[in-house]
Amino acid sequence: MKYNLLILIIIYFTTHLHSQTFLLIKGMDICIRDAPVNGSVIMKLNEGYRCEIVKKGAEGKISGDNDLWYQISFNERLGWVFGSQTSVKSKPSQTNITFLESFKEFIYLLKSDLTKANKFVHPEYQFRNVEEGNGTYNYCNNNSSIDSLFQRANYQGFISELSNSENFPIIYGNWREMGTEKKGIYINSDNISGHCYGIQEIHLNVLKNELEYLDDDNVKSENERKQENESINKELKKYKALLDIEKRLKQEVRVVTDKSLMTFYFLQEKSKWYLVEINPFYF
Repeated sequence: MKYNLLILIIIYFTTHLHSQTFLLIKGMDICIRDAPVNGSVIMKLNEGYRCEIVKKGAEGKISGDNDLWYQISFNERLGWVFGSQTSVKSKPSQTNITFLESFKEFIYLLKSDLTKANKFVHPEYQFRNVEEGNGTYNYCNNNSSIDSLFQRANYQGFISELSNSENFPIIYGNWREMGTEKKGIYINSDNISGHCYGIQEIHLNVLKNELEYLDDDNVKSENERKQENESINKELKKYKALLDIEKRLKQEVRVVTDKSLMTFYFLQEKSKWYLVEINPFYF
């Protein structure tokens, strides 16, 4: 009895000491900074790297997660890492928890029932998908149906790669800083801007110019100008609404498989998550 108690005490203190003294990096290309928050990146560490905890810093917030900054030592170099990107991360925020539940359901429906996946389409705003255009220009098409889009061969290939998505690692943080070379699900809620935002701004400016030219058009009759003015203003209203949606984006998810990656953008409205944009890329 005393021997078993001694073993339990040793295990407790060994585990406790380890959790307080060391941490493991979670994710790829995690930024280590010379100071918390806005410090310069001095190195990047990958999944599983073991670092000594020098001290705890202040609490911060990244990608919707509240956690502490930790000063660490790695290969005799000191730096700061955010707790949510390590093995000592605090519990994820309630927003991330509810979103992850919804996103898992979204992925499940993509694999099992595309028609039911349409529940994630906003009844008014619909969603956009990015199509490759000529050169560097891409098109953003409005869609009201997920099932019709994902019936395409390239989207079907993506769905087939999701067969083992339960085993994909889930990584929180800005994937632009971390990189997305490894297969996984990267969830970001910081400084989000969908691909269609810039394209919609271009359309908006073109329409504004058309209105200005219309005022100076002396060839068309007053009735023709009036009708065209109403048509342009209707389009302006639509693009202004789309730009407003882009500013309300809350979650950006990049899913990386072996042969493709696909970025999804979501907004939250009345505690429900809606798909706003899909941007595919194939290797």
